[in-house]
Amino acid sequence: MPTFSQTITSAANAFHWWLSNTNFGSDGTYVGKNSTTWAQDSSLLFTSVTVPKGASISSATLTIVVAESYGTPVSILYGNDVDSATAPTSKAEGAALTLTTASIDPSITTTGTKNLNVKNIVEEIITRAGWNKGNMQFVIKDNGSSSGAANYYCSDAIATYARTLTIVYSIGRPQILWF
Repeated sequence: MPTFSQTITSAANAFHWWLSNTNFGSDGTYVGKNSTTWAQDSSLLFTSVTVPKGASISSATLTIVVAESYGTPVSILYGNDVDSATAPTSKAEGAALTLTTASIDPSITTTGTKNLNVKNIVEEIITRAGWNKGNMQFVIKDNGSSSGAANYYCSDAIATYARTLTIVYSIGRPQILWF
């Protein structure tokens, strides 16, 4: 079966925002509430995803390595529900992303490698009418973490704690007509 796999290698493709602040890549991926009540959200952009429209997805895994985890953060992971995503350039753009109805609760409370099943999210994106092998983006949002240090952090986007998307898929067989 064909497999698409990509690790984020551009700092601009890992983005997080809170209050009026935004940071790309080198500041990592933060989700949850920091030491005050600031909710932190993040997005991860994978470029030139070669999975064709309507492919049958066998598995789709987003692998992240959590460097730090505090408290019990509550988060939800979505896809950006567009045909070919682009990286937001401001907090307002990040907050305004159109999210998929498919989502998962990553339940991250410890450090280490986390393999997140994002199959339903990927399926929703590649079955869009306008999908044609493009960019795919995942958005991790705080979903009610309590105030105080309840967050997790994946270090910089391009080194030890890089994020990887792996999609295993198949393409339907061509229909054979017998006369």
